[in-house]
Amino acid sequence: MLEGIKHAHSGLRWILLLLLVMAIFNALNGWLKKKPYESSDRKLHLFAMIFIHIQIVIGLVSYILNMGKKVNFGAMSNSIIRFYTVEHITMMLVAMIVVTVGFSRAKRIV
Repeated sequence: MLEGIKHAHSGLRWILLLLLVMAIFNALNGWLKKKPYESSDRKLHLFAMIFIHIQIVIGLVSYILNMGKKVNFGAMSNSIIRFYTVEHITMMLVAMIVVTVGFSRAKRIV
């Protein structure tokens, strides 16, 4: 089961990355050209937000199931263990918050 979750988490990252890049370019293009925020823009940004939330949930499940293997709070001097134990999860939660707040603010502007 853990292997399937790892593969899902690894595979979905490419879809999420593509959606985020498309959403960022779409937002920048609309902002620079002073285009109105249309329903197609909203759908693209909504899909990016949904996928980042799915990715976070899958990552948290993997993190919880993996607690006895890679996660070791006593080995913070090892950069790989520290990355998986603290840095990766923290930055991904921050990214999810930024995407969610950005979507909410863009939705209110319309």
